[in-house]
Amino acid sequence: MPEHTDTLLSGDVIKINNFDLPHKGDVTKSIWCIFLGMDSIFDCPIIVYFCRTTTQKDDFQPGGKRENHEYKKFSKGQYGFEDDCLLDYCERPYADITKEKFNSYIIEKRGRLPDNIIREIWNKCIQKYLNQPQKKSIRDSFAKANITIKQKT
Repeated sequence: MPEHTDTLLSGDVIKINNFDLPHKGDVTKSIWCIFLGMDSIFDCPIIVYFCRTTTQKDDFQPGGKRENHEYKKFSKGQYGFEDDCLLDYCERPYADITKEKFNSYIIEKRGRLPDNIIREIWNKCIQKYLNQPQKKSIRDSFAKANITIKQKT
């Protein structure tokens, strides 16, 4: 049975099988993502936050279009990933998809990242690209998953 935002926790590794907002073209495709969280029920609309990974390893090699990007590699079989996937820390997390739209996708929970990797994503990606209200929503989602984040003073 497909997952729903109400059953996902921050750090869950998910596969979206009918993602219709790819970087290229209008075709739907399957993508591997890391669920970060979502806005409070008091926000309207409720936005879902997630990081998309890529299987395009060659882009990160010398001469590739992302050769200077910092990234995290997840090996096939690790944390539920069925392919070798890379999380590009120079790519902004998705922060513009409503809960209603997100729940229309066919979502499969495949695994979960350990807290230390979730904190790494916070420090290297979320802190850099998202605004304060978005960070608060993700911090609140992390708290629901018992993940603590040290706030900068």
